[in-house]
Amino acid sequence: MAISEKLVTECRQRLLETKQDILNRVKEARLNLDSNEERGGDEGDQTVRVLAEQEFLSMHERMRSQLMEIESALARIEGGSFGFCEETEEAIE
Repeated sequence: MAISEKLVTECRQRLLETKQDILNRVKEARLNLDSNEERGGDEGDQTVRVLAEQEFLSMHERMRSQLMEIESALARIEGGSFGFCEETEEAIE
């Protein structure tokens, strides 16, 4: 049983929206990090800045992974294999 074109179109649209949302969140996080890039300060200020940078990098890695999954799904849609198990090649319900 093949997946309907309507469902494929809906999935593609959701994937593209999610991709754009992730890219916007990364851009916003980078702007926030850059706006707090003030050098100097006491030890506490420097610690807070380092923690913010670590949080940004961790978030960035998670979002990068999500983007890779989205790109993979979009490639499967374009290749016509979306909705089929990669291992068994059977249709996914």
